[in-house]
Amino acid sequence: MSEPAPVGALAIPVPGGDEVDLTHDLRALVASIQSPGSRAVYIRDIRQFIAELCDWFGLVPEEVTEDALLRWWRQKVTAPLPNGRQPARATVNRKVVVVRRFYREGARRQLLPAGVADYLPGLKVDQRPRGRALSQPEAEALIRACSTVGTLEDLRDRVAVCLLLMTGIRLSEAARFRFEDMHHHQGHRVFDLIRKGGRPDMQKVPGDLGLLLDAWSTRAGIAAGAVLRRIVDLVGGIQAGGPGPLSVRAIHATVKKRSRLAGLGDDVGPHDLRYTYITAADEVGCQLTKIQRAAGHQSPETTTGYVDARGFFSDNPSDAVAGWLRGAR
Repeated sequence: MSEPAPVGALAIPVPGGDEVDLTHDLRALVASIQSPGSRAVYIRDIRQFIAELCDWFGLVPEEVTEDALLRWWRQKVTAPLPNGRQPARATVNRKVVVVRRFYREGARRQLLPAGVADYLPGLKVDQRPRGRALSQPEAEALIRACSTVGTLEDLRDRVAVCLLLMTGIRLSEAARFRFEDMHHHQGHRVFDLIRKGGRPDMQKVPGDLGLLLDAWSTRAGIAAGAVLRRIVDLVGGIQAGGPGPLSVRAIHATVKKRSRLAGLGDDVGPHDLRYTYITAADEVGCQLTKIQRAAGHQSPETTTGYVDARGFFSDNPSDAVAGWLRGAR
């Protein structure tokens, strides 16, 4: 069986110090992906795909036919994972998308056969949102669980939970949130963020969240850089520090920990707080188009384009949800 030939000699670093070789002609495939996390996933999936072609069929990417790719797809769908479970349909679909893009870009540059991946099928996935929305008492209990002792860590975690609950932003967006992103727009306190797909956007900072952010900034002695940071023990007391923001994984663990303290079990994660934001905004009567814009959903884009910007910030889902959670104060 032949060894898997690298597609080129470009060493692209992957977080953690690993590297993968890709041809410089396919640089655009990963360079066009804004999120470092998504870029790392693409690189990992391409590397795995090349290895599987070799291990399963003794092929390299340049030798692949449409039939060979369909055999690879069937193997991905039916082969159990090392833990014995079947691969998730969404994961298979992601890998299919990566392979399609890999061959489309390679064919465009006349490096790989054209059209061989165009008919790779996807798997039907349940479109219902994952996770669940918390009830109002559950959401308020979660916020109160961040004030058990009154430490700096409690305050930081309360900011993290309220940021997710009161703005509905994604976990990755919360991890990138910086003090410099906040400013005033049309008389409202807002913050800039980059949405999924690299789209710039603004989200409102509701009054209750603004007070929390100010308290965190004052007590932690920070006014610039990442809002959510690690807390490290230093000589002279506890200070906010650490190189860069609290990681996505750490924020996820924070929500899980506070959920357990609130008696909600171990199944509540950051996406459930986003889910809660969207359903709570609907429950209190916010316009659907405003909820869609506040949540950063692209579809339907045409409807969203007609939303008046001033009206959006004056009658905003973030204010409504913050008021819905006011019982936790």
